[in-house]
Amino acid sequence: MIFVDRKLILALAWLPLIALLLTSCVRSASSPLPTLASASENPTQALAPLPFPLAPASTWIYEYRAYTEDQQATWTVTETILAAEERDELLFAEIERLTRLEEGQPGESFLTQPESGTSWYILRGGELFHQIEMPEPQAIAENARLVMVFPPENVPCWPVDDALGPLELGASGCRYVSNFLPVYETPAGTFENCLELLTPYLSGSIRSVFCPNVGFVAEKYDHLGSSFGYEFVLTGYSLPLP
Repeated sequence: MIFVDRKLILALAWLPLIALLLTSCVRSASSPLPTLASASENPTQALAPLPFPLAPASTWIYEYRAYTEDQQATWTVTETILAAEERDELLFAEIERLTRLEEGQPGESFLTQPESGTSWYILRGGELFHQIEMPEPQAIAENARLVMVFPPENVPCWPVDDALGPLELGASGCRYVSNFLPVYETPAGTFENCLELLTPYLSGSIRSVFCPNVGFVAEKYDHLGSSFGYEFVLTGYSLPLP
């Protein structure tokens, strides 16, 4: 589940410090963005391999809210698996995304506006990649984002983007399991045995929640020191019977 280009987030890490200090005072503490629950008091626990639904007709509906210094807006985003095929010992699943603006009037320069279109999940063994265009099998590791590994506790972290420095806990762009969530509530329902994932960047960390047999149910990003960020939460889903 990727709403925002991570390269944009990486680029924003290098904004001049004075700009960050000036814009840090813009956002009100009473922002209507929903809060992504954290479970920092719960120790990380190992889980069995976490399945991710990739069957055709699997559908997820999200409420997506984003803000910049002077704008904020809300969308309904629906993602559906259109087709899935096995090829070259890989599983390719085509995803269709439809977006509908619900609140706000974001301009063309709105940085975090979600776009409608198609993309691909690629499952290679225990690695789940995401790619905008249909990739060549031999080029997956170079061109696609590694959004999840199964089981995630087997590695200290994994590079969603090009990680800066060695692949170790805390490296920029290297996602890791930060907390175990015994119960996590969303508008779509209450889920059990979920994981809180942290992807640190120089510009701020992305916190995601992944629940087995469902997928990504929430995510939040706030740019450090400036009024820029987004958050999404699952509001509905439909998965075909096995």
